[in-house]
Amino acid sequence: YLYNTYRVRTVVIATNEEGSQSYIMMDALAKAVQQRDSRIKVKIVQTAGSADIMNLLESYQADFGTAQLDAELPDQVQTVALLYPQAFHMIVPAASDIWSPADLRGKKIATSSKSGGGYKSIFELLAYYGLSPEDVEVIPFEDGDLRDAAFINGDVDAMFRANTIGSSSLRELAAQKDIRFLQLEQFDAMRIQYPYLFQYVIPKGTYRADAPIIPVQDTKVVGVPTLLFVNANVSEDIVHLFASALFESQNDIVQSTIQGIWIESPVNYRTLVPEIHSGALSYFNSDEPGFFSKYYNELSLLFTLGPVLVSLYFTLIASFQAKQKSTASSYNLELAKLLADLTYSKNIRTVQ
Repeated sequence: YLYNTYRVRTVVIATNEEGSQSYIMMDALAKAVQQRDSRIKVKIVQTAGSADIMNLLESYQADFGTAQLDAELPDQVQTVALLYPQAFHMIVPAASDIWSPADLRGKKIATSSKSGGGYKSIFELLAYYGLSPEDVEVIPFEDGDLRDAAFINGDVDAMFRANTIGSSSLRELAAQKDIRFLQLEQFDAMRIQYPYLFQYVIPKGTYRADAPIIPVQDTKVVGVPTLLFVNANVSEDIVHLFASALFESQNDIVQSTIQGIWIESPVNYRTLVPEIHSGALSYFNSDEPGFFSKYYNELSLLFTLGPVLVSLYFTLIASFQAKQKSTASSYNLELAKLLADLTYSKNIRTVQ
């Protein structure tokens, strides 16, 4: 008992590099957890992307990890929560003659590193539009600044980025170059092939409000959410603690990153996400009202009217019994009178 009460446990979270949305969110989560339980020490490990994070989870070098839903997920990885959306931004120069991903045949496309979530996503997107890896030249960049510079300088024809909507880095890009985003409107059809896709909208003027407006109109795109995953072997009490800290400290997380507004339970997405860890489920189920809470109004009415109804019942019974008693007494009096008449009458006909 004393050992469990006072022992210090270290929990490792694998996420992206410092400054990324996932790192900022995990740093805020770590602080929330340690405020709740000072015996928990949280260590954040920076990686190059989803592939590295999943490797750390699979090799038990990390307990929790953040990754896009379309990442290659090991069997022992389970779900804790949805964190924020990653919309697929297919970006071209504003004057480009590229209007659909199908127009990218024979073009050069800059994207994130091979270990990043976006690298896998671009090939799935191109495949839907009938393009194979041989039809385009996808150039991965380890350095995001070099990737953006290649696009700005015209060394590539397009750039693919899986980013949060309203990303500050995309605002900076729009400030340096007039750009356009390709519409990805065939969401329902795409989801048949890739069921984990979500539909998002980039509102008009998200990246530049004027001269020119970027985008010039609401732009439909697809994407995937970033999730908080956990190794299935992590104890239920630890996962419960992290889930409660994540959701109950959401306002504090939003102070660190606006993307905290998107934090959501995975319960409504069970068919799309890996199995939800039992520790997270125990937290989500604790929000379900018990029997008395669920039927509070009905029970209150019953307890309020119950005594009145019982009292009325016994009053009616007493009234009925009194009436029966009164009727019986009347019959008894008439019978006694009749007997008296028979006893004292000398003529039977008089009694009749």
